[in-house]
Amino acid sequence: MKLNLIMTEIATHLNVPGGGIVLGTRPIALRLKKEVHDTIIFNNNIKILTLDFTGVDVCDYSCVDEVIIENQLYLKEHTNIFMYITNANKDVLGNLQSTIAWREKQGMKIHILYQYEGEFLVAGTLEDSLQKTFNIISAKKKITARELADILEIQINNASNRLKKLFDSRLVLRTEQRDSMGMQHVYMLPE
Repeated sequence: MKLNLIMTEIATHLNVPGGGIVLGTRPIALRLKKEVHDTIIFNNNIKILTLDFTGVDVCDYSCVDEVIIENQLYLKEHTNIFMYITNANKDVLGNLQSTIAWREKQGMKIHILYQYEGEFLVAGTLEDSLQKTFNIISAKKKITARELADILEIQINNASNRLKKLFDSRLVLRTEQRDSMGMQHVYMLPE
């Protein structure tokens, strides 16, 4: 099941001043984070979670850190839920990139998938080979390790490792496909 959480609706539900047009301060961020977290726990059949920032003009660093980054870290550690960001404006995405850069300086590797103007992009620093792989998936929509190996003219185990790293970072989805040659994983972005 896919669940779309609209941040302004959550903010309104929590009586955040201004209805969530401006999401700022650590106390508000902690309340929003808890509401997202509680929603995740309550809906145990979620496979894909989108945090929809429609109508949010500002989401400061503390809110980005708590609501987006901390929830992504929780999901990666404790669930199989795939999360991405939608409908965030350039200012919100700028704060997301800056907050991730600050976390990276602290030694953390954080990647957040977001959709901007219909295209999926990655917030956070990917090594060149993973960025190239992500770009191929983005263009093709679906890919197997064999197909990636053929495109890049690399060994299949190298292609598999790249795809698994993107999957483990929660930047792509993965399904199993069985055919006459056996089982293989198919990697893709959300639809």
